[in-house]
Amino acid sequence: MSQLLKEGNATFNMNEIEVGYLIWAKHNTWEVGMTGIVVSVNANQITVQFPNRIGSSTNHFIINAADVGLWKIRYSENLEKIMEYSEGGEKL
Repeated sequence: MSQLLKEGNATFNMNEIEVGYLIWAKHNTWEVGMTGIVVSVNANQITVQFPNRIGSSTNHFIINAADVGLWKIRYSENLEKIMEYSEGGEKL
């Protein structure tokens, strides 16, 4: 289990995830997860850019630290080691 969130706070651990990381995330209201690249990260939110199905354009989604319990998240700097976060320690 990673330290994506700082203990006791609803803020992201910015030493754990950085711009350029690959990410897979699934909100609990989505049927399937989405993959993309972290393009912005601060203590309160992570912005992920992903290619859409049309082709030459991109889109994004935002993971807010306050809502992170609604997400299942996997992320990696280089795909050699894949970290994962799920509320309550649930294995993804």
